[in-house]
Amino acid sequence: MAIYYSFIFLSFLVGWFDVNIKTTYIKKIFMWTVLFILSLFMGFRYKLGLDWLFYSDLYNGTDFTLAIEPGYLLISRLFSLFLNYWVFQYIITLVLILALASFFKIFSRGYTFCILVFFIYQFGFNAEAVRQLISLSLVLIAYTKYLDKKILLCFVLCTVAVFFHASALVIFPFLLILTQARIRIIKIICYVGVFLSLINVYPIDMVLKLLAGLTSNAFVEKIFWYGDSGNANSILTFSLFFKFLIIWLMELRSSQITKKLSRSLNERAVVFIYGASYFMLLIDIYLGRYGTISTRLDVYMIPVFIVGILLAFNEFKNGFSKNIFYLFVIAYFSINFIRFTDNYYFHHMYVPYRNYVIDAIIGNDEIYREHDVIYYWDNKERLQ
Repeated sequence: MAIYYSFIFLSFLVGWFDVNIKTTYIKKIFMWTVLFILSLFMGFRYKLGLDWLFYSDLYNGTDFTLAIEPGYLLISRLFSLFLNYWVFQYIITLVLILALASFFKIFSRGYTFCILVFFIYQFGFNAEAVRQLISLSLVLIAYTKYLDKKILLCFVLCTVAVFFHASALVIFPFLLILTQARIRIIKIICYVGVFLSLINVYPIDMVLKLLAGLTSNAFVEKIFWYGDSGNANSILTFSLFFKFLIIWLMELRSSQITKKLSRSLNERAVVFIYGASYFMLLIDIYLGRYGTISTRLDVYMIPVFIVGILLAFNEFKNGFSKNIFYLFVIAYFSINFIRFTDNYYFHHMYVPYRNYVIDAIIGNDEIYREHDVIYYWDNKERLQ
């Protein structure tokens, strides 16, 4: 466990320096050092979580029954001809890191902080969701094209992303709501959703029943699996409260944020950030009853939300208030990370941390990880 807590502590320490240092060349040294270490730590993660066994077997030609998008199947088969699976996984993570860096640099010089926060906030996702890592990388590149007003290329990249993970379909309705008038409607719909949850009315349950009566295929079956009644929870969580709080803070300082973004970018960027933030709330409110569904879709909005956090931080005028806000933010992400680690799943699938480069050198390839994964799937209901 020590390596994970060291990771979160050092990330927030480096993040604090990144948002406070103004010297450009020092920030670049910070960035490249962090990206190199992060790529080794996350990119060469070895047998962490549950999904690695399935992806490794699939890469090596084992039959499968799950719905796998054709884009991932194609590159998996291609790379398996000449690369070890763990190097393939490293390349995917490295591409994501570079895509995040390219996206965050558009908005702020505190992009190293943003990257580190993303990897802490979405740690489980970054460790396991290999197909969706590719999809998210493509979507982040698409976002940069949208901000450059290259709309057709943006939609082409989003379409390609769907062929790596079907969840990227959510990007199309998101791009269609990016006008100030439509965002105001989304805000109203969000508040209506909160009210409905207070009276225990959840539209997602009705949608799942409708889907069950209309169609059935492997991807829809996966949605039903995520939306099993045993996974239902209240949407009124500390996470939702935190997101509301950050967005309200952005709204309070919207005039200053708008001036700065319009000066450095364009009005499209302002609408983009607020649109993504409210669209994320929409997902959490209307789909958050089944957390696995909402988190799979949220991840495309989270990088934009992190930009919003940094923009709000930069609007604090003095060091004391900035540091208080920074402590509040890291407290939330730390609690979120600790909650992720505090269960049977983490203690048996992530502890101890293993790295492919280190294991390749010392030859320490124990088989117990495979046994733990199989045991967990066979006894999931009892162990959760």
